[in-house]
Amino acid sequence: MAGLEAMVRLASQQTEQGMDALCDLSLDGCGGLSGAIRAHPESAPAPADHPVVVCSHAASDGRWMLVVEGADGNGRAYVSQVVLARDGDRVVPVREPAYWLGIGYSSRKVVGSTSWSTAYHPSASVNREHTERVLARARAACF
Repeated sequence: MAGLEAMVRLASQQTEQGMDALCDLSLDGCGGLSGAIRAHPESAPAPADHPVVVCSHAASDGRWMLVVEGADGNGRAYVSQVVLARDGDRVVPVREPAYWLGIGYSSRKVVGSTSWSTAYHPSASVNREHTERVLARARAACF
């Protein structure tokens, strides 16, 4: 859980510097949907809102996936699939380090060439139908 702990520590700062450091930690450098967190650091969960690990399992290529849930800085409930890998002596997110956005992969394949979406944008706007679909997909990864 060392990778998740590092992500939580940086995210809970709720600052642009914390979001930059979180993006630097990720192997994709926030090249995906998480890039918007730099403009909305307040969307990250507060220090007291630590995510709960729902399940964990091997993904492939020595990587593993956690499904986590909690509440973001806007009070929205999330469920996210977080894929982690070893990078030297560190455990880091492979992509999309903004776990509070509700990351759901389109299939059981979560490494390599795959697709995913987020339930939320870091701003407070929400599309309920889309949100429910992505959160359900993320939660289903445990079953």
